Amino acid sequence: MQKTTPSLYAILAYVFAVFVYCICMSKQCLAGKVSYSRDISPILTTHCFKCHGPDESSRKSELRLDRLDLWIADADGKLANSVIRPGQPRSSELYKRITSDDPELRMPPVSHASSLAPTEVALIKTWIQQGALYERHWAFQLPVRPTIPAVKHGDLIRTPIDAFIQHTLEGQKLTLSHIADDAVLIRRLYLDVTGLPPINTEMNSGFRGSGNERISRIIERLLHSPQFGEKMAQTWLDLARYADTTGHAADKPRTMWLYRDWVINAINANMPFDQFTIEQLAGDMLDNPDSNQLIATGFHRNSIQALGNNPRKEEFRIKGIVDRLETTGKVWLGLAIGCAECHDHKYDPISQREYYELFAIFNNVPHLGERFEVHGPQIQVIPRLAQAKIASLEQKKDKLADAQVPERFKSEGELLNAIRSWAKDPPSTLSEQDWRLRFNINKDKEAIVLVKGMEDAKVIPVELSQDLFSGSGPLPGIRGLTLRNGQRITVPAESFSGELGDLSIGMWIRTTNSTADLVSKYDWQSGKRSFVFGIGGQKESGSVPGALYFWSSERQASFSGPVAYGKKRVDDGKWHHIAVSYDAGQSVSLFVDGELDSEANITGPFPKTIAESPLPLVIGAGFQDSNEPNAFFLDGQIADVRIAERPLTAFQLGAIPSRLQPTIARIAVATDTAVPNDVRQLFMDQFLSNGSARASIGELDTQIAQLKAKSVTAQIMDELPEPRSTYVHVRGNFEERGEQVSAGVPDVLLSNKSKQERLKWNRLAFAKSLVDGSNPLVARVTVNRIWAHYFGKGLVADLADFGMRGEYPIHRDLLDWLAVEFVESGWDVKHIHSMILNSAVYQQTSVGAEFAHNSDPENRFYSRMPRIRLTAEQIRDQALVFSGQFANQLGGPSVYPYQPDFIGQFRDGTAGKWINSPGSGQFRRSIYTFWQRMSPYPSFVLFDAPSRERCTVARPRTNTPLQALTLLNDRHFVELAKLLGSRIRESAPDNAGRIEFAFQCVLGRSASADEKRDFIDFVNQQLDDQAWFLLAQVMLNLDETITRE
Repeated sequence: MQKTTPSLYAILAYVFAVFVYCICMSKQCLAGKVSYSRDISPILTTHCFKCHGPDESSRKSELRLDRLDLWIADADGKLANSVIRPGQPRSSELYKRITSDDPELRMPPVSHASSLAPTEVALIKTWIQQGALYERHWAFQLPVRPTIPAVKHGDLIRTPIDAFIQHTLEGQKLTLSHIADDAVLIRRLYLDVTGLPPINTEMNSGFRGSGNERISRIIERLLHSPQFGEKMAQTWLDLARYADTTGHAADKPRTMWLYRDWVINAINANMPFDQFTIEQLAGDMLDNPDSNQLIATGFHRNSIQALGNNPRKEEFRIKGIVDRLETTGKVWLGLAIGCAECHDHKYDPISQREYYELFAIFNNVPHLGERFEVHGPQIQVIPRLAQAKIASLEQKKDKLADAQVPERFKSEGELLNAIRSWAKDPPSTLSEQDWRLRFNINKDKEAIVLVKGMEDAKVIPVELSQDLFSGSGPLPGIRGLTLRNGQRITVPAESFSGELGDLSIGMWIRTTNSTADLVSKYDWQSGKRSFVFGIGGQKESGSVPGALYFWSSERQASFSGPVAYGKKRVDDGKWHHIAVSYDAGQSVSLFVDGELDSEANITGPFPKTIAESPLPLVIGAGFQDSNEPNAFFLDGQIADVRIAERPLTAFQLGAIPSRLQPTIARIAVATDTAVPNDVRQLFMDQFLSNGSARASIGELDTQIAQLKAKSVTAQIMDELPEPRSTYVHVRGNFEERGEQVSAGVPDVLLSNKSKQERLKWNRLAFAKSLVDGSNPLVARVTVNRIWAHYFGKGLVADLADFGMRGEYPIHRDLLDWLAVEFVESGWDVKHIHSMILNSAVYQQTSVGAEFAHNSDPENRFYSRMPRIRLTAEQIRDQALVFSGQFANQLGGPSVYPYQPDFIGQFRDGTAGKWINSPGSGQFRRSIYTFWQRMSPYPSFVLFDAPSRERCTVARPRTNTPLQALTLLNDRHFVELAKLLGSRIRESAPDNAGRIEFAFQCVLGRSASADEKRDFIDFVNQQLDDQAWFLLAQVMLNLDETITRE
């Protein structure tokens, strides 16, 4: 039920109107002052620059019409090589050539594909007659705030935007249209600002005031809603070519959603655009960047990445840099700088050498790995939502701890005495079911026992390979044990047997071994698997020498379980407390000196059980195809080994941070030593966690450890210690090097800085230069993109071409006023949005007067608000809202909603498989849908969403039968229509009330009498069990539903 195709008559009428418009514009220019930048430059760029432009290689003579100022005679007519004499067109060589009848002299040549139209020749003649005033291309001049013009109809003006638009309209004998009805305007605001439709209660209540005051309150509320960031992020993610896969043939999944969430949060926080720019282009180069600033640099890690057996690794690294330059040019400069990759730019003043000077700025990012593991710099990050949960759990834990203190220690003195006793011999935090290895002096001999429980401990004898002797440990109250030359401790299998679930191991070690097993019941070669905790991962691929590792398996004969490889090394010959905590079915955590190894590489699955192995439990060695410990011996010292059959934190396992160890050692031997607050807190974490009274704190600690263990890989930018050498690529071929260049930027971008100064810049300096007020393009390009978001097109029509070939903006004064306002407001993005939304230009009706449609068919003067088809994501999202199932959750990993069978699957098993998300994951907002470059979500493609292989500045908007078929037949839309149909059926006792609900819910307005009658007739013609489902399908497929008025 979308709108029908226009008739041939209507199309011809439209074409004729556009033709008349163009003729009128030309006459207007001829009748008034001719501008070089607006009127003459486009003519020369189109017809003359190919042979007389910036590209030296294709220039046919010394004449450069891109630098026409060098070829215009001065006031006395003195310039030997002049081709233009101001005021004298017939004496000007340029004019004589373009009007010559001689084919040998005529320019452009007769053989040239493009010739000047009579109106273009007349414009050049008039310009010369008027004095041939030359000016630099308008976009390469710094914007200057123009005066707000006076208008005849001042009552229409709400913001300066209205004054500029109305002034131009009055010059065309037009005016702004009346303000749209509240229902239309509120729906427009919600769809434009949040991307979601309003619900009935929002349409009718909740905002005080009336008229303009009420609308202003709605605007203010919407700009501060979390959904604002989600909506605006959609456009930015197109620019950033954000996707969840690498692209190319392999199209392997990679974790990029942290960057997507960063964008949403930055927009919601109204991060100033200069900061928004710097953090994305060079956040890694800031002083002490935090994880969020590093995540922001994912902007340029979104480039597609070739993987697999392709040997051309360097070629694809170069392609990545080319993509970064192309994207930077489009997003911040509005220029196609990629045209200078193979030769000097044909139109804009950017030489090939300058292109590769800019290339050098981006040529210093590490390119790592091989085959399917090719990647750039990465870090492990705890996601923002997890951080918030951790902070909340820490607060709960603190409150519980504070509540327990008075019950155990009635005075400060009792508390201090308890802390000093603990410092001398930190007591176990284990329950009666857990194990602890103690080294006790028994007269003149050393006794080694494995103690189970705390009170009335059960002593298990252990087998000693040789005489072992204990000595000093990491702290005065903790004794150590030295293991040398194959020495180890063995617990008989019958004393430590049975299938395990949860498991935690903590201990102190001091060693220089890069590989050693510390606690093991695991031998994969003989098929006797259970668990092993150690250092260096038995030198297996992926392990890190000197760092912790943990394996466990739910089966003896074949491996099935987690593999955890840490990154923090402990083989430096110093005492370290190390720990592993396995929460069966959930996660594995590795700890060093009480701190989670957040960069550890941990892969599942995480079974709920650990297999029983017939092997003994050995401490200080491992197994290699043997029933006895015979490999991976530890050469060093151990102390305070603790084993628990439950998930514990490092502190519950006896960890003491290295920074507190000297203080605790002093407390243990000197009663007058002060007890700092951080030592008190550590005591609380360990001592008070004993007993059932502190079980809840232990549970919180476990939850915190689990959250910290679930770190996510973030793709970031980084700089090499020494910059790579950069050369001009002859004809764009990276294997054919030209002259060597240093980092720099094109002269045209920063005319007020010397070339010598610019050649010293790096990526951070370049990012800062874009937003320090010296760049003429960035502010214009950005406000133009914001304008296009609301009006469907920019004040400059081509959002990515502010160069010589770009269209001169009719509303240039408005564009420059907004650009200056943007910078002077402190790059306040929401301020620009608010100004546009509160303007009469935005709030006017989309209908307009018939005269305005005829005089301004393309609505270039904004005499009415344009109607815009919703984006692919909005069409799905509003269907989710209408269905009542919309899951409104901000941020998080990408989800996999239903899609048609056999469509959008990954290429092969190496890349993975599309598995539908469970529960509410099916109904999350579309911005969180997994974005697969080689096969994007099908309905998105049909509604013009890009693949995001490259930077997309503006999406096309098409209208095809396939779109209607998608809304009627796509499995996801069918299910949503069923849910909407149920809501409609249950909304009222009679059909008239149900139809009214359907219109209010979907369109935000009441049904007219004719509509109500037609829809009731439609329902009555259907079978009872299908009627409201079919009506819901009709509603979802209406042109009005998928269009923003």
